[in-house]
Order: sequence, then C-alpha cells, then structure tokens
Amino acid sequence: MQPRAKSESDLVDSALLAGTGRLGSSETFTLTKERQDAIISTVSWRILPVCFWMTFFCFVDRTNLGLAADSFCRDIGINNAQYGTGVGLLFLGYALFQIPSNIVLYKVGAPLWLGFILTFWGVVALSMAFVTNVQGFYFLRFMLGVAESGAFPGMWFYFTRFFPENRLTLPYTITELGVKLSQVVAAPFAAALLSLGGFLAIKDWQWLFFLEGLPPIFLGFYIWYSFPKDPKTAKWLTQEESTWLMNEIALKGTDNHKNEWGLGLFPQIKEVVKLPGLWVVTLIKFLKDMTTNFCLFWTPLMIETLLDGRSLHKVIDHGGTCAASQEGDSHHSTVEIGLLTGVPFLVAVCVGIANGWHSQRVGERRLHMGILYMVGAVLFALLPVLTKVGGSWGVVLGIVCLTGGIAGSLGGQGILISLATSYACSSKAVGLAVFNSFSNFGGYIGPQITGYILQRQKTYTPAILFLAGTFFLSGVIGACLRDPLQSRKNTPTETDETEEAL
Repeated sequence: MQPRAKSESDLVDSALLAGTGRLGSSETFTLTKERQDAIISTVSWRILPVCFWMTFFCFVDRTNLGLAADSFCRDIGINNAQYGTGVGLLFLGYALFQIPSNIVLYKVGAPLWLGFILTFWGVVALSMAFVTNVQGFYFLRFMLGVAESGAFPGMWFYFTRFFPENRLTLPYTITELGVKLSQVVAAPFAAALLSLGGFLAIKDWQWLFFLEGLPPIFLGFYIWYSFPKDPKTAKWLTQEESTWLMNEIALKGTDNHKNEWGLGLFPQIKEVVKLPGLWVVTLIKFLKDMTTNFCLFWTPLMIETLLDGRSLHKVIDHGGTCAASQEGDSHHSTVEIGLLTGVPFLVAVCVGIANGWHSQRVGERRLHMGILYMVGAVLFALLPVLTKVGGSWGVVLGIVCLTGGIAGSLGGQGILISLATSYACSSKAVGLAVFNSFSNFGGYIGPQITGYILQRQKTYTPAILFLAGTFFLSGVIGACLRDPLQSRKNTPTETDETEEAL
C-alpha cells in the first residue's frame, strides 16, 4: 500500500504511524535495525558512487587549471591579477545562478536537471582548450561557474529525498571526497598529460582541458536516464522498503518535503531570509572557502616555488605573466609537482572520512567542524614562517603546513553541509541553494585578493596571513553554533529510543 504523501497532514500522520510500526489502520509491519541499515546501504550504493564521480569531475578542473597555469598563462599572455580574476569569475557565475538553477530542479526533477548540468559543464570545460585570449578565458570561466552552479545544492537536496536527516553527514562526506581525490588522482594524471605538449601539434594545456570535458558529458546522460526521482520510483527498493524510508525521512525531519506539498517557491524564499542559523553557516563557508579556493588554484605554483629553493616571501613577475611568478625556469618536472600537489589532498581524504564518520557516530557536529577549522588555520598561517629555513627542510615544512591547511578546510565540509541542511528547515531546495550561492562569493573574493596582492606585493605572505585569519574566524563561529539536531535529541519524544539511527 503506497503512503498518501500528498498533503502536509498526511505526511505527519505517516511519520507518527512509522514510530509505532504501523503503515495505516489496516496494515502493520516492523523492520529490524539490521533491515533498516540494509535499506540505507542499498540507497547509498545506488546513489553515492555516481554523485562522488560528479563531484570528482567538477573539481578536476581546479587541479588542471592550477597545474596548467604556467604554460597556459605564458601562451595566452595572462598576468597574476588576470589569472586571479579568471579564477574568481567561475565562483561569481557559480554564486549568481544557484538559486535559479535549484528552482528549475524543483520544477523538472533532480535526475533530469543534474544530468543536464553535468553534460553542459563538460561541453564548457572542453571549450577551454580553444581559448586564445584573456577575454575568452574570462567568458569560459564564468560560464563554467554558471554550468556548475546547480550541481552541488541540487545533489544535496536530492540526498534529503533518500536519507533521514540524522544520517546525512556521512553521505555528504563521502561525496565530498570527490573534491579531495580529484586533486590526488588528477594531479599526477594531469601532469602526465602536460608532458604531451606538441603531440599532434596540440599544446599541453589544450590536451588537458579537452580530455577533462569528455567524462562528465557521458556521466550526465547516465544520471538523466538512471536516477529515480524519489524512493517511490526507485526500482531497486520494494514497496515496503520505500514506504519505510519515506516515513523515516518524515519522522527524522518532518519538514523535509513540505515544500513540495505546502509552501510555494516565493514563500520558501521569504522563509529562508528569516532563518538566522542558515545565514550563520553561510558566513562560515564564505570565510572558509576563501582559503579553500586559494589552496585549490595556487598549491601547484607554491610547491614549484619551494622545490626551486625560493621563499614564498618573494614572487617575481617576469614578462608580465603568472607563469613568471617564479624566478627563472623551474628545474622540476610537472609530474613531480603534480605528485606532491596530491599529498595534502590525500591526507584531507583520510581526515574527512574519519571526522565525518566519528561526527555521525557520536551525534556531534559543531566541534568536529570548528576545532578542525581552527587547527587548519593555524598551520596554514605558519606556511610563510616555516618555509624561511629554505632547502629540503623548507620544502618539507611547507608541504606539512599546506597539508594542515587543506585537510582542515576540506575535512569538515560534509559536516558543514549537514548543518546547513538542518537549518534550511522546510525550504531545503531554496535554502541549500542560498547557502552555497552566497558562501561561494568567498570563492570569488579570495582569488581576487590573492591575485591583486601577488601582482602588487610580489609575495604570498600577506595573502596567506589574511586568508588564515578568515579561516580561523570561521572555526570560532562554527564551534559556537547551536546544533539543531542536538537540540532535538535533548528534547525526548516517544519514538526516540526505538527509531534512533547511527
């Protein structure tokens, strides 16, 4: 028997009945804890691997542009300030179009829209291979942000259709691993591709951008045709399993789908504006992302500087291009730089998994996130200080500090998104888009400030110290947050003990 989830009252009724094991007045069933975990496991294996690859391919571009910056900027004639502007324009387009994109997703359904987004993103990424001037660079970076704008808030909202709220931290963490692993795997792979320079009369960075755009196109079509809209339409769930899952989602977060049957879009926007908690977590991500995106785009250049025995205190712009942000020619191969670039992100993978798993296991989120951010900020601030020693020790200490900063900024991402989902209340489609949209202005401002400082001051130090300060502040705010899930846990209900989930 299908649940009558067509009105808010019906949804609440089914949630209450689920707490007693009753589907309705004439039908009863109970599910053991093992069976419940098996259903969540089935959902996870069907959805999370594909969403992981979606995240992976979107963030491969960050690594590729960072590694290709040297030859790309030289060939196109781009300086540090222009490179920073182009990097930032991706996040401007990304931020401006997230709310419209999620409104379209709300109208047409997640599988169709997510599939289209990923296919369009692949086409734009592929087009980067044909850039010939700075104007083309600006335009395609902006369009890449527009294409990617709805991918992450749309994916997060899609998860709320299949996972109870108290089980969302780990799915968010697993898919966010795509961000870290894209840097680990893509860095050496991209470095190898860059060694193809001149093959078939095609430049190294053209090979890189052309090949990065192909996989997302095919993955987009797969999502379009294979993803279910909700548990009811999932062919790999039985009717009993889908009924239990929908009731569990309603019970653990009774307002998850109220937007579909109660609130319209404009009331949702009005409600989101009045959610102070959502704006606080948005501010946290805004401050933190300034550092995250600096690390994504400038880590290869800083590692190359350290390997060549030069201090981060001195960045010489030679010939007007960001490729010349190094003094003289590098004596180290792109493959070597790519492999070392992957080290901090590999550590971030381990930190992210352990932190997200432990956070969900013990039911605590704010300190798992806030303390990690503060520790990461301190290590990041030490980067220009400890690299003064120079030589091999300077390289080692520099990579340790970079690793701490990157692991700190990325290791709490799943928890942060989980908190935003809780604060979005009954307007998750719009709320998550607002959260990611406004916070990503940090991704626009951070590279702009960094590029300006590098161009004017010829040193990384002021930029790193400024970003470390904003990063530390995000951790302080995060540690002081009130966790909505924790507040609910402290208010006992009749079904808390029997329906408790890991």
